[in-house]
Amino acid sequence: MPSRHRILATLAAACALGLTGATGAQAVTWEYDVAQLKTIPSAFTCNRTVDESYGKGCYDRSGDIFWVWDQQADAQSVGIIWKTTSGRQGVCRHAGGASGADYWNKRQCNKNLPENRTVTFRIGRCDKTATRSCKHPSHYTNTSAWVSSVT
Repeated sequence: MPSRHRILATLAAACALGLTGATGAQAVTWEYDVAQLKTIPSAFTCNRTVDESYGKGCYDRSGDIFWVWDQQADAQSVGIIWKTTSGRQGVCRHAGGASGADYWNKRQCNKNLPENRTVTFRIGRCDKTATRSCKHPSHYTNTSAWVSSVT
């Protein structure tokens, strides 16, 4: 049977954790960017690329830039879902679609990631005609395999 002192010590520790606000779970915050239409510079280099029939995504470590292409006119957005070993994570969404003059246009999300860390990313599709905002990774389906690069 536990001693009275051990029970009091356990209760005191539990109260201290409650007063300091310590919890076992932390809320996950996702960064969200709508990729901007850009012309790829001549010195452009993809350090890692993901290529699927519906779209393409790549990471250029020289500028911490995610490039994303929408390759199918299917009423779905293509997005890059990314995370770093430093704890940042987000979605870079190509919201322009692949129809008309916008077909194959490359769009970018310019991030300022910490140096010499690992960024892992994949691409997926979000049905923008549904009630999804396309702002969270859970809104994306048909995702590619994860790939990684040094930042």
